[in-house]
Amino acid sequence: MYEKSLQHALLYHRMGLNVIPAAGKRPVIRWRELEKKRLSLEETKNLFLRYKGANIALITGKVSGVVVIDVDDREKYASLVEKLERIETWKAKTRRGIHYFFATEREYPSRKKTGLDFQAEGGIIILPYSRHPDDPSVVYRWLHDFRVKPAGLLKGRKPIPKEAILPRLYPFEKLDDSIKEIVLEEENHHPENSSYNPTFIGTPEGLRNNTLTIFLGTLLARKPSMSEEELLHHALLINRTFAPPLSEDEVKRTVASIYRRHVRQRNIIKKVYKLINRYVNGKGLNQEVALQLASRIKHVSSSYKEFFHILLKTGLYWHIPEKCRKNFPEFYNRLASGERAEEVL
Repeated sequence: MYEKSLQHALLYHRMGLNVIPAAGKRPVIRWRELEKKRLSLEETKNLFLRYKGANIALITGKVSGVVVIDVDDREKYASLVEKLERIETWKAKTRRGIHYFFATEREYPSRKKTGLDFQAEGGIIILPYSRHPDDPSVVYRWLHDFRVKPAGLLKGRKPIPKEAILPRLYPFEKLDDSIKEIVLEEENHHPENSSYNPTFIGTPEGLRNNTLTIFLGTLLARKPSMSEEELLHHALLINRTFAPPLSEDEVKRTVASIYRRHVRQRNIIKKVYKLINRYVNGKGLNQEVALQLASRIKHVSSSYKEFFHILLKTGLYWHIPEKCRKNFPEFYNRLASGERAEEVL
């Protein structure tokens, strides 16, 4: 897995793409300055040696010469999907939908709508052959074979021109106007709830607590630095749409509980990142050290799901022995029973 991640990252770079390592769907480095500046091949290599086994994230827009239409709700956008499927271009299968890639040398704004994203300037897309953060058995994959003509271009370190890669990227500017209008238009929401998924609004009795919990988790995932006061503000707004609303005290208790858990998890992740960076030396973590870090995470995790999520988020999952990944529930149970890390090996 480590070698494949590095090999694919270097190949994508030679194809003209600006790629960086990611834990799950989140870049592991500060990348905003890379929206306009492409990494060198050596810089890309060093990053993926440092973060072995990381997912591969593409910075979309002019810097890579690529924009991506990400369709998750294929039923809602059936007519759009029908048009996109007829176009020969790069296409990748995700967990829920398909990424459609298009060439461009212009700058377009990114757009995010329910069931449909357009990743352009400042956008991030996870490339094949990365793994989904919630289910590592799901691998992002191309829906076609990549071919390079002539094949000799694959050797060495020289750039591979996009026109040598088959299928060729279809120019975004040549798309039918009806497609461009759909992906470039902004989604209209009720102004008070402009950033909220419509599925959260109007929740009936019996589903309100669960919906509020998911809603708060979604907000914190989008903006981990959000304060507890901000979170409570959004919670009270969404609660007004519930039928009937929860009591204000209940909303405050839920927000306080979720925010405490969020802060604890954020602190754990920071510590693990520091520990990983201390040991990574271009050859990957020693398995014993990786297991010791996993054991420490287990002691501060409240559940199997949280333990699994933190290992994926930090990238530590790919450094533990393969036999532990294949029998992950058993691995978790052995750590939970008090076995020391060296005993698991």
